[in-house]
Order: sequence, then C-alpha cells, then structure tokens
Amino acid sequence: MGVRFADTRGYAYSREDVRGRSLANAFSQVMGEVFTREIKPLEIEIIVAEVGDDRYDDHKKNTIYRVKYDGFISDHPGYCVIGGKVEDVESVLEDDYQDGMPAGEAAKLAQRALDAGAERSSELDATSLEVCLLDRNRTGRKFCRLSTEEVQGMLGT
Repeated sequence: MGVRFADTRGYAYSREDVRGRSLANAFSQVMGEVFTREIKPLEIEIIVAEVGDDRYDDHKKNTIYRVKYDGFISDHPGYCVIGGKVEDVESVLEDDYQDGMPAGEAAKLAQRALDAGAERSSELDATSLEVCLLDRNRTGRKFCRLSTEEVQGMLGT
C-alpha cells in the first residue's frame, strides 16, 4: 500500500510531493479503520523515515514517524523503537544517543540498546544484525543495506 501510494502521488505530481507525513497518514487511516471495524485487528507497527532534502526550505529536516496498530501516529526525533522490550531499548538510547553521531558509534549504540532489550541473554554480533543507512547525500535512493563485513568494521569485531 505504501509503495502504491508513493508511486501514485509521485506520478501524479512529482517525487518531491511524496512526504513521510502523508505516507504515515495513509498507513494510519488504513490501520485505524481495520482496528475499529474488524474483530481481529492488525498486529503491526510501522516506522516511516523521511530523509530531508536541502534543496527545499520546508524539507531540510529528517523525520521519523511511528504508526501504531490502532492508527496513532507519533513523531520521533533522532530514533524510534518498535517491537520487543521497547522501554529497555529506549532507556539506553535516551542516555547515549546524540544527533550527528558517526555511523560506527550509532551502530555500537544500537547493538548495546538491542542487547539491553533482548528476551534472552545473548550477544548480538555482526552476523545477527541487519544494518542499513539512510544517506541524504546518495544519488537516487537514500537507503543502503550494509554487508556483514561492513557491519563488522563498524562494530570493530
């Protein structure tokens, strides 16, 4: 649904008209309708991350939206957590997260936060993590999935 919304909006107007907030609103409407009308609502949460674009005055900031199973939308500056023991993960992030952290430091912090929220005691390593970057300086798509070797280099393992 999200891809269809973005394609339709981008085709009808322009790519710059596809914004994170409008996509989060579209998800919210669908999820809210299912939550109020169906006997068994969706058990889902979605994070919509929007990479800012310095070419546009009203679009310079990166934004993160969390859409809960009932359609409720919330803004999250810097980071967002869903699933598992959210409070445990967030407590680590609240203490140590800083805007503009280098990717390696952010990956190490994320690893520590996920370890804190793990159901069982287990050390997460580069082979068990999926790490992606959103980079506003990339041409075209801003999303980049890192290889295990790149993650190992970031984590220093």
